[in-house]
Amino acid sequence: MTTANGRRVKSLWETFRDVVAVLSGLVFLAGFLAYIANTVFAYLDYIIICAMAIFLVSLAFMGGARLRRRRKETALEETGKKAQEEAKMAREVLEKTPVSVVRQGVTIGERDRIATGLRHMVIPLNKPPRDDWIHCFDNLPVVYTFLQETRIRRGSIETMASEGMVTQTVDALADLVQRTNIEYDKYLQETADRLRAETARTEAEKRRVRDLESRARDGEPDADKQQGEP
Repeated sequence: MTTANGRRVKSLWETFRDVVAVLSGLVFLAGFLAYIANTVFAYLDYIIICAMAIFLVSLAFMGGARLRRRRKETALEETGKKAQEEAKMAREVLEKTPVSVVRQGVTIGERDRIATGLRHMVIPLNKPPRDDWIHCFDNLPVVYTFLQETRIRRGSIETMASEGMVTQTVDALADLVQRTNIEYDKYLQETADRLRAETARTEAEKRRVRDLESRARDGEPDADKQQGEP
């Protein structure tokens, strides 16, 4: 039995078993000492044998219970590790999955208080996009004249549309999301190329500095000074 704070509490059977084991062990020890001291006691041999048998049986029960508990703990640990690995794989798959519009979850809300001809809409996405993805979305060089101002918030696109333009609005936003995925892939590729180029320049500069230091330690003149000499 385990409490809310993770501490394990013994059951009534486990407590009784442990008490019997301790008492039988004490009786066995007392009888053995009395036997060594040649204490005269009726049926002393039988008492020692019974106590020893109970003690061994109790030890066997305790060992079996500990083994079963250890197997259960191992199974729980393996289950927890497997669940963590599956969750990690699911997160990796979700991260690699491009952002898309979930059409089945589109919500049409109340009319706007100012623009009474427009209704508020919430178009959910399959996952919350990153900030740089949102930046690409906000700066797309594509304009739909009928599309109202949009905002991405908590993994959804919030906008407004007239009742007759709901489907067209969802289609336009789905198209913008696909275009954003393309621009975002280009952005990631350009960022990776820039980081590789910066890393290559840094490594080249480090090698140049190490060569100069090595030549200075060896007493060789700098190549730039040699080229400047007549």
